[in-house]
Amino acid sequence: MIEAGQTVDGYRVERMIGRGGMGVVYEAVQTSVNRRVALKVLRPELADDPAFVERFRREARLQASLEHPNVLEVYEVGESDERLFLAMRLVGGGTLLDLLRDGELDADRALKLLDQATGALDAAHDATLIHRDIKPQNVLVGDDEQAFLADFGLTRAGSDTTIASTSPMLGSVAYVAPEVVRGEEPTPASDRYSVGATVFHCLTGDVVFPRGSDAAVLYAHATEAPPRVHERRSELPEELDSVIAAALAKRPEDRPPTARAIVEDVRDALGAGVGRIGPPTVARAGDPAPPVPPASQSPAKRNPWTRVAIGLAVVLVAAALGAVAAIALDSDDEAPPVEAPLAAVPTGALALGSDLAIPERTVDCRGNAPTPRSPACSIVQTDLAGATVLVPEDGVITGWSVRGARGEMALDAIRPRGRETTRIGRSQWESVGNAAPHHFETRLPVEAGDQIGIELAPGAGIGITESDRATTQRWLDPFGGSYGAPDFAEGTDFDYEVAFQAEFVAGERNPLPPHLVGAAAARAPDGRVRDYAPISIDKPQPTRLRTALVEVGERVALDVLKDGRRTLRVFLPDLRAGGIPVELKTFDYPGEATGEADIWWVNPNTGRALFHFLVIGDGTLEFAG
Repeated sequence: MIEAGQTVDGYRVERMIGRGGMGVVYEAVQTSVNRRVALKVLRPELADDPAFVERFRREARLQASLEHPNVLEVYEVGESDERLFLAMRLVGGGTLLDLLRDGELDADRALKLLDQATGALDAAHDATLIHRDIKPQNVLVGDDEQAFLADFGLTRAGSDTTIASTSPMLGSVAYVAPEVVRGEEPTPASDRYSVGATVFHCLTGDVVFPRGSDAAVLYAHATEAPPRVHERRSELPEELDSVIAAALAKRPEDRPPTARAIVEDVRDALGAGVGRIGPPTVARAGDPAPPVPPASQSPAKRNPWTRVAIGLAVVLVAAALGAVAAIALDSDDEAPPVEAPLAAVPTGALALGSDLAIPERTVDCRGNAPTPRSPACSIVQTDLAGATVLVPEDGVITGWSVRGARGEMALDAIRPRGRETTRIGRSQWESVGNAAPHHFETRLPVEAGDQIGIELAPGAGIGITESDRATTQRWLDPFGGSYGAPDFAEGTDFDYEVAFQAEFVAGERNPLPPHLVGAAAARAPDGRVRDYAPISIDKPQPTRLRTALVEVGERVALDVLKDGRRTLRVFLPDLRAGGIPVELKTFDYPGEATGEADIWWVNPNTGRALFHFLVIGDGTLEFAG
């Protein structure tokens, strides 16, 4: 990161104002003319990658080629000390998302700003450019209420086939068009779908499809009818439903002909009452929320298994189970007790946690009946009289079970470290559609003293029984690897017996999958890169590494590169080439000798999003599950 006061080719940096997938944006002063600018600098870990360098340069050329009052003016594109930079007009009023979160975006203001931004988008389409990443974060708002369409880093000319993406799908998951989910090339109509999703968010305060995972969101975009807007927010008229439904039509040809037409149609539907519609209540992680009204469910949602069975394309099937689980939670009805056989604990294994007796009720992370907007959390049973809850010695968790649960969930292996708590392993995410007992296999290495937790995705619930012999801890929003202190410690209204159980086998170890190290890794064929992510290691000395998700023949591997040279390659179990890399995400742990890489992948012709989790050091790698 560039420090305040440092100069980049005549631009004096004052502060960082944003960070994106390709670059870091700073507020700076162009000293030669004493002009304040937004200085976007290519992230240093990407500077040695020709594809990212070319894409960054392309962004500048494309943005500079558009002469429109609502496209940010580009002052200069340059390179200094191996840093590529783009100097642009500085807009000081934040973004549409900032205004939304601050409660300052009423309907009239939102439409006035979006009218300007969509005018710029239509101009880009007229110039045969496709933005590919329309969302509230990419509409900047000046102090004079002038809106600017920003971040052309994913833009592509309609006839340009020279820039190959490292991912089959670009753009933000919450706003992406169904045809892009299916792997088709985006078109102007794809941008218009994203405009519809952005308008929906600005008027209702929440995204179109709030789900527990990216895979489930993608599935919903591709298969779910959009929700009725007036049921998400009662002040909005029913006339708006058909307008939003047209903007979010599954078939590109059924959407309005221009982006600006969407905004105009929305204003017409709101009519004279637009000025009386204030800012929406914004959905925030961890906030309890009412369930989606049953009337908003489409017939397809009432029968998800029929929908899955109609012959979906590869990418559409990616999150079938996850979406079904989220759909099952559209009602706040508690899960009824279910009489069903329990999976027997294997010979030689020790059961950790509950005995899985029929629980009294199903609750979310806050102890309420689960709804689609219940928060995510990780729950650890720290004490349960008559049961073993801590890992007694080093070994492997080979399976786990839940009862009375609904939604998407995983088993976590959690290691207390003084005041910090770290997830050192996680099972595959599983989807549970009813309250019956469900058993899943896994291979999680653990050590003596580790805790076993159940991680609930947003909208999920777990079976519990009132008990004075149980204590628990909870962490809200636990999707990073370092949990810190619990948000809810023992004695904070959630000391129930939680109906989940893990099977532990002492003395076993997980072998590292097939892998290459050092010179063998460096000599290996490059393969086809599908995604990149940087990672930083602090010990034994600060080191910047880069991970790459690659296809090598029929297999999928994770490469670790140092100074542009491959030092490690590990072949990921069960992943097959030709699939969809839903996400490669890395986590840095300040002061630690390792970081974490999480990989989500959908195999060809399957209905399951697979997850793997690796611990990466400088020259070391541990496969955690």
